[in-house]
Amino acid sequence: MTLLAERKPTTTTGGSPLRPEFLRGFAPLAGAAILLTLLVALAVPADSWQGGWAETRDRTHAAAVLLGIPLALAAGCWQGGRERRRGTGDLLETAVRGALPRFLAPAVPVALWVAVGQLAAAGCVLLATWYCATGDSPYPAVPPADSLLLGSAALAGHAVGRAVRWRLAAPLLATGAYAVLGFLSYDRTEAYARLSPLIDTSVTRVTVWWQPWVSVAWVGGLALAAVLALTARRRATALVPLACATAAAVALVQADGLTRPNPVAQRQVCDTTTTPQVCVNERYERLLPQITEALSGLTGRLEGVDNLPVRFEDHPGRPRAGEVELPGVTPLGWSVVRGKLADPRQYA
Repeated sequence: MTLLAERKPTTTTGGSPLRPEFLRGFAPLAGAAILLTLLVALAVPADSWQGGWAETRDRTHAAAVLLGIPLALAAGCWQGGRERRRGTGDLLETAVRGALPRFLAPAVPVALWVAVGQLAAAGCVLLATWYCATGDSPYPAVPPADSLLLGSAALAGHAVGRAVRWRLAAPLLATGAYAVLGFLSYDRTEAYARLSPLIDTSVTRVTVWWQPWVSVAWVGGLALAAVLALTARRRATALVPLACATAAAVALVQADGLTRPNPVAQRQVCDTTTTPQVCVNERYERLLPQITEALSGLTGRLEGVDNLPVRFEDHPGRPRAGEVELPGVTPLGWSVVRGKLADPRQYA
């Protein structure tokens, strides 16, 4: 009789539990949804921002806040209710891992994919402006801050999805978030409006350097407090991020001002080879040769004429002594489309 050799058990080294969540399932779809939504929302009025860095900054930021945050909340909320829909919630309660790791395993991939989707959309928009930019320079701090806001919203939505046993929680949460953001942004004179991540900027103003990051601390602190209140062994630890969020909110509300004049928008660049001189706002300095060419027929006939103004100007406010206001190049999409004068003869 031959003895059968005892077969040794084979062992397999399992990968990280986050890997399947990152590569498959709902998380990549959530990132793709954010990317497509923002690109479609920005592509429709592309003429109104393409070519101007400040216009690109404002449109991208507004789309990320008003559309991206509600979608991120809904995505996180839907993912948070996944185990309940599958009927595996009780099974997970018996797992060796604690409540916080069980929460983070499905929540972090959605948050990261949502943030990546927003960054990819912002990158596409920046590239669309880069080749036809009329001057100024990009605002690199805005897209990363927006991505952190969306990631925080996804984590907060996941906490809501875990806590609320209702299939309609995700769309209602997105609708409520959109309404709250709209309310906070409705009356800019109120102090509570500063709690909105959407700050009222313009082509002539920029936010102070710390505002985006304090807004991230405000929103992210609330999200982290919700996560810890739901999963931490000691619920009191949620008070730490809640205190940080409160401090950030107080800083936003009590600040003397969250915007300052854009120094580039206060300066003029001039072509002194003509009479009168032709000056444009430094934000649109690359348009100066086109504008000078468009006005060449006029300036050529004025050579030698007495009592001429010193220059055509394009600074905010009324013309100064010896100056005449230049035809406006803004808003983009009318006189200027994608970095070029749409109709030089009509402009002149």
